[in-house]
Amino acid sequence: MFWKSLINILLPRACLLCRTVTHEPHHLCTPCVKELPILSHSCQKCAQFLHSSERRQLICGQCLSDPPPFHTVFALFPYQPPLPKLVAGLKFEQQFSHGEFFSSLMAHAARDQWYSNQSYPDLIVPMPLHQKRLQERGFNQALEIAKPVSRMLNIPIDQAAMRSKATLPQSTLPASERKRNMAKAFTTARSYAGLHVTVIDDVMTTGHTVTALARLLNQCGARRVDIWCCARCDSRA
Repeated sequence: MFWKSLINILLPRACLLCRTVTHEPHHLCTPCVKELPILSHSCQKCAQFLHSSERRQLICGQCLSDPPPFHTVFALFPYQPPLPKLVAGLKFEQQFSHGEFFSSLMAHAARDQWYSNQSYPDLIVPMPLHQKRLQERGFNQALEIAKPVSRMLNIPIDQAAMRSKATLPQSTLPASERKRNMAKAFTTARSYAGLHVTVIDDVMTTGHTVTALARLLNQCGARRVDIWCCARCDSRA
């Protein structure tokens, strides 16, 4: 940690967005940080945006009528500019500094906000990629985000869950077909009996992907499943 801090002082990096020199450990300059969107008025269960007529509620109507298999979703940002640029840079351009940015903010949010009055989860499960997609991309962006978080919070990473079905990219499908696309998409041979597990993913849209994985973890004995994501889309927009 000392040597990394010293390198940042001696060789400052360019801001991920405006390219000006910054010494900030998360690689964004102060003006750009102030311009980041804020996730407010969201469901305490799934982090879905609450519209003006719903803002007296703590939980959205969907979660009340059909409770999800996860305990809660913690999202850093709404999926609004410049988040698409930052996510795409990591996912499709191998700009791993974008992953370091998300990891740093996620670890600090978990420590200072999300779990300030409770214990951390027992395990981190990065959202798995199917082997075919992994070979095409060369890396799993969720794992790249999860690894620094694991080190900073001292939470082990578990990769026993596998994506056994080569699903179509959720972003290419209408919302009505996404649930069917994720049916039986994940498998695992291990037990999560009694464990508090958090799933890390980059973006949550309709929630069908994290729901499918959370359901599997529950079936394997997990006592609680949380979701940590970099950005939350307004799936009802």
